[in-house]
Amino acid sequence: MKILMIVVAALLLAAAVAAGIARWNRRRTANPDAWLHQPLIAHAGGGIDGHPYTNSAEAFAASYAAGCRLFEFDVSPTSDGRLVARHGWDESLGQKLPDGDWPPAGEPLPYAAFMAAPYEGQYQPLDLAGVLALMRRHRDIQVILDGKVTAPEDTVALYDLLEPQLQRAPKHVRRRLIAQMFYQDDLAVLRAHGFDQILYVVGREPYTAESLSDYCADNGIPAVSLSIYRTKAPVVAALVARGITAFTYTVDDPEDLARYQALGVRGVFTNFLIDDNQGEAKRT
Repeated sequence: MKILMIVVAALLLAAAVAAGIARWNRRRTANPDAWLHQPLIAHAGGGIDGHPYTNSAEAFAASYAAGCRLFEFDVSPTSDGRLVARHGWDESLGQKLPDGDWPPAGEPLPYAAFMAAPYEGQYQPLDLAGVLALMRRHRDIQVILDGKVTAPEDTVALYDLLEPQLQRAPKHVRRRLIAQMFYQDDLAVLRAHGFDQILYVVGREPYTAESLSDYCADNGIPAVSLSIYRTKAPVVAALVARGITAFTYTVDDPEDLARYQALGVRGVFTNFLIDDNQGEAKRT
């Protein structure tokens, strides 16, 4: 009888500990819409040592240590059909192959060659699985997936490749992923893959301030990303009036950050503002 009581007590204690851990994880896990209130987005994981576009483990670690909790990672397919965090294949971006050559512009590398070529000889490349692993480890972050596509059919192919990893990812990871769309045809594709948090990157299709804000409001798209050349007061005002969050890319000057925020832009994609401005931006 005494042994039974000890066993029951141990089971109750284990259940209580598990419940406490679950409550703690829920408290420290970013809410799905937290990204809509972030002032700074680490572009391609954030710059590191003056180098943008690495999408590297070290870039992520530096941005996270500086307080950033919203990250954008580029997603490109390799020549053998794997998804990696890379800003397309047009440039070497500091990666070097053993023979010193780089494939012709636009020609992707095989997965193994990409992963074995550190940026600038020191920054570890990430594949998509590595990005999702970071999200499992850091439950307070959210990640914007920037699929490198040039047509709606590219979006279909890329998210078909992504789907198996989405299926294997824990629910708390999937809920913290934000998908970028570039074409209105992308919306149905992203929704079919379970994405509710969607960022519409504007510019590849015609729009006016009114048509853009109406489209987003009517289709439940919570946020729009505008290039610095498209961030105009009438467009931002129309979006804000319909409850749509406006982001701008890419901003690395503190004065530009203040100017865009004064227009009503909520946050900016940045390579190098995080270290110097994260605390100040959070208070804005």
